[in-house]
Amino acid sequence: MLKETKRTLALVLALIMMFGTFSGSLGTAAYADEPEPEEIILPAEEAEAEELPEKEPVKYPAFRQSAFIDWDFESEIAARAEKGDKYVDEGKGLHLTLSAPEGVFPEGSELKVALRDYADVNLAVSNEREAGYNVREKYCFQVGVYGADGETYISPNTSGDTVPVTVSITIDELPDEARYSKVSLFRTSNLEGRKTDKLYSEEELEGNTVTAEAYGLGYWTLEFEYLLSYRLTVNEEVLLKDICDYHHLSGTPSQVISKAPGLFTVTQNEGGEYVVKALSAFGGAELELWYDGVKYSVMLDAVPGAAPAEEEEAEEAEETEETEEAAEEGYRITFTASEGGKVAFAPETGAEAELKDGLEQRIKATSDLKDVIAVADEGYTFKGWMYKGEKFHEGATFTWANVPMLEDSGFVAAFVKTYYEATTESGVTVSVTAPVGAFPEGTVMKVKDVEADDEVLDAVKSAVADGAVVRKVQAVDISFWAGGVEIEPNGKIQVKITSDLIREASTPQIVHVPDVQDADSEAKVMVTDPVAENSDEMSFESDRFSTYVVAEVLETEHIDAFGNVYDVIVTYTEEAKIPADSKVVVKEYAEDSDEYINARKKVIADKKAKGEETDPETLNIAVLDISIEDPTGAKIEPGESVHVDLKIKSLPEVDDLAKVTGTIEVRHLNERSGEVETVASAGE
Repeated sequence: MLKETKRTLALVLALIMMFGTFSGSLGTAAYADEPEPEEIILPAEEAEAEELPEKEPVKYPAFRQSAFIDWDFESEIAARAEKGDKYVDEGKGLHLTLSAPEGVFPEGSELKVALRDYADVNLAVSNEREAGYNVREKYCFQVGVYGADGETYISPNTSGDTVPVTVSITIDELPDEARYSKVSLFRTSNLEGRKTDKLYSEEELEGNTVTAEAYGLGYWTLEFEYLLSYRLTVNEEVLLKDICDYHHLSGTPSQVISKAPGLFTVTQNEGGEYVVKALSAFGGAELELWYDGVKYSVMLDAVPGAAPAEEEEAEEAEETEETEEAAEEGYRITFTASEGGKVAFAPETGAEAELKDGLEQRIKATSDLKDVIAVADEGYTFKGWMYKGEKFHEGATFTWANVPMLEDSGFVAAFVKTYYEATTESGVTVSVTAPVGAFPEGTVMKVKDVEADDEVLDAVKSAVADGAVVRKVQAVDISFWAGGVEIEPNGKIQVKITSDLIREASTPQIVHVPDVQDADSEAKVMVTDPVAENSDEMSFESDRFSTYVVAEVLETEHIDAFGNVYDVIVTYTEEAKIPADSKVVVKEYAEDSDEYINARKKVIADKKAKGEETDPETLNIAVLDISIEDPTGAKIEPGESVHVDLKIKSLPEVDDLAKVTGTIEVRHLNERSGEVETVASAGE
């Protein structure tokens, strides 16, 4: 029940046995108790229940139903076009057919399919996707079977995973075969645990149809995947631009990562261009390219360069000479820093380290090696020393004892981003500190302002303490993206929100409002205290991200002369122009007061004028005056409509409010016009 007011806040509400929750305008309220009808006792012979016919057993016939999905790729196409991807086309429609033998679904069951693109599903699927494959196009949807009422979810009776259901997906028009090299179908059976199985993976489709068996329904992802590959020649330098052009990837990537720095390197020449070089022959290693938070994976291999016999002899002689020189000069040991940090020789006590992108030493014995340290840039954390593409040593200091063998060797200090910060257009800043392993490489955090609509406000009010007044709110959506899909962190991370509202509010709180896909989750208060007095920052930990709301929350409770307890919650926006430190005032008038007598007369007259039966002798009325006062005690007329929730938690001589809820009415008595308006009828 919702009521709004924009004018005076001194209003009369007639509460005709008003229990439960009422949303209405501020002002004076009165409630009254209508007598309940007497229970009718039937004679014994009339009270006997008729003999009911036996219910027919539920039938479980064979099941086969289809659904059509029309996916609009418009936003995805626009995003790809901005990145220069010339392989874009129109959206596709697909038909999904679910079939099952007898005994799996009850008669009258109905198939429902809905588009879903959840972060948890995307992450679970990416963990099962074959290494090196990229997603060209995908369809994500939820499959469910519901009972005859259309609401009750039916779990398939697969007899302990022995009787599967069959899902067939037919696509109206396949993408150009040049655009993908494999089709895969995944099923995520547990959204919370991210349990995912690959049910289908083939290079071609027969008749545009994918068919797979499963022992449940859940979330399904159909992907058209492609493999980017490129062949290098050992010791030959190749411009990264040539590799990108070969695969129609335009623009300069924001991040270039060699996943096997012991096999191939990525450096920049004097002109700032990225150069890829194979150090030895290898069969497969991954090169990661990041464009605005979207990862592209390129699989590289390298072959020895063909050389004439004379050149081979010359190379052998050169190698022999280099070996002899190495014996005299020492073996070459290199240390290179990945993005996010530097390396340096360990300084003497009191001295400052000279940080560099790379170092080189010549040693004849492992004990000759000078200690090298890895130093992370701000926002990054050292992950470990890498050798031939594998993690080799965890400590930030590399000593002679860490050298695996006496030969020319290269080690890479690997760093990972662990701090993220972004600001919305309204000025809300979100800062995140995550432990190593919480996010994959290339993760990007995005934040944006969110409109505090009724759905958000209702969620906030459901999370704060009973009787709390939510005065002001500021909502922000926080999300993390990697490889073009939204992801959640692997474990809890530290979050700090900075906002002027936190400093201005007398009692700020931060409330997490889950996404629609987390409908089973409830809104939750994350933190109730700023990091310090008069601070504009609040910090908390979380592993789930969607909308977070900064709210100014006040609590009020009124106990009347008879021991009745009322909760009053007022919600409004800045346009209401209600000063800070204002308060809700609830006053109940005594039965011998002029206000009470006048309100009672008007309620009875209004009921009679509307033809409603009433007995003045048994009519119980409570008259409440509800208003908002500023710090000086003056009543406030809001600049726009406000929402008021009024709840009675107890009444004299009433043990169970639920038994009398259906006899409650709420009537609004306008003090200016004298009119009586029914705000909530009995039973509402």
